[in-house]
Amino acid sequence: MKYLFIFVLLILSFNSFAFHQEEIDILKNLCKTELIKEKEQFYCPICPDFTDFAGESYDRFTITQTITGNFLPDQKTIFVGYFGCEPRVRKYGGYLLLTTDPNGNQKILLDEDREYLGICRMIKKPKQDFLKCIGGDKFQGRPPSWKVVCRFKKGGKLSCSKIK
Repeated sequence: MKYLFIFVLLILSFNSFAFHQEEIDILKNLCKTELIKEKEQFYCPICPDFTDFAGESYDRFTITQTITGNFLPDQKTIFVGYFGCEPRVRKYGGYLLLTTDPNGNQKILLDEDREYLGICRMIKKPKQDFLKCIGGDKFQGRPPSWKVVCRFKKGGKLSCSKIK
């Protein structure tokens, strides 16, 4: 029963994600094309350059979550979870970190081993924040299959440990 509740929570969280202006601005910046709005969700009609399916139009790229925190030591960053434009080996999605330089320009820090993390929340720490994520293969009707605590290393590389 516990897993059924968590699974339903994941589906509702992903499907009912309503965009705020910050997410729309981030998505516009990542896509470099005009966004398409369907119900309360926005997506890119062409996969962004940093994805495995860059330039393709047969998949949708959408942001599932953004969290602003200090994910690199003493540096404000934005964690961006996304879905689409990635192969099954990456669980059909991924994540990236956005940093902002003193001039206000955003830079993407991308982990080559990225994969979709599921739904995450921030764990606030004094010098560097962590993420606690839960996810699973919702397309096959399975309960959540992973729970992890993650921290970013220099350059945006993510280090995760499974938890019970």
